Amino acid sequence: LAARVALRVPTRRGPSRSHRRSEARSSSSRAQVSLSATRLHFAAALSTGTGLSMVLDEIIVAAVSAAVPVLLTTVLPTKCCVWPGSVKTPSTDRKVDANKAEAVEDARSVSDGNADEALQPSSEVREWVAQLRCGGDGQREQAAMELWKLASNSDNNKVAIAKAGGIAPLVALARGGTDGQKEQAAGAQAVLAYNNADNQVAIARAGGIAPLVALARGGSDGQKEHAAGALWNLACNADNQVAIASAGGIAPLVALARGGTDGQKEHAAGALWNLALNAD
Repeated sequence: LAARVALRVPTRRGPSRSHRRSEARSSSSRAQVSLSATRLHFAAALSTGTGLSMVLDEIIVAAVSAAVPVLLTTVLPTKCCVWPGSVKTPSTDRKVDANKAEAVEDARSVSDGNADEALQPSSEVREWVAQLRCGGDGQREQAAMELWKLASNSDNNKVAIAKAGGIAPLVALARGGTDGQKEQAAGAQAVLAYNNADNQVAIARAGGIAPLVALARGGSDGQKEHAAGALWNLACNADNQVAIASAGGIAPLVALARGGTDGQKEHAAGALWNLALNAD
């Protein structure tokens, strides 16, 4: 029976969803005709007592032919799903440098009045990126947290942070920072990569995938969750899908999906979904 039923699974670049649905309806109609004919054969076989096995095979083949096209149009993913990028304001008992906080507060938002101006780094973004590069341990963690929040508030801020050179130091913190810095840096990268194809490429080019895979494998609970979220969004890029797999990212994501916290499971499942869009 298996040899008689050939299933062709459409690739990601195959026909559109509407076209597949149309084909599914046509296939279903043809299968219904086949089933009607098979019923007649079955009735004839019952009356004569011969050929029952062959008729049952035909019924199974017809049923599979009717079901598979419908399943393929409703179950298979057709586009990249992404983490919503919501930010739970990280709690911290560390005090922010008072002068730094006051300076940043003077330029609290990116202007939305002019599109070109809005995409340029504000003084706030530049201040936090500078602190991310050159501050002390507590200051760097605070800067990563603030950039995380800024990126979650505005798509323009995501562009501005990248233009201000914020991606490379975030990758560096995720690779070699303190535990708190790693968690904040992973969260910031997750939001920067959300729905931003340029940042997805930039994070990968800065060497961001390997540190995130390492955090997903052996980090703290928070690090694992945010690293999985970052990998989820980075995996919207086809090249990144290959890079994540090459960096050994699939096994730790599977482990999180199997035995992680609720947040870890959600983010790992999303990352695996996107990775599965790649046939390899």
